[in-house]
Amino acid sequence: MKHVGSLSLLRKPAPGETTPLEQLILTVFGVYFRDWDNFPSVFSNLQKYYSKTA
Repeated sequence: MKHVGSLSLLRKPAPGETTPLEQLILTVFGVYFRDWDNFPSVFSNLQKYYSKTA
């Protein structure tokens, strides 16, 4: 978990919307985990995380 500390030190503002790459990642997760019971809440939280602004 050492890498998390270095990532959280970035002081770059979030754009407030998902990039095409982030949308692709969310889509792949959606296809792969669609049968998972907790998927709707996890997917919703991922979308909220990616859409946050600084």
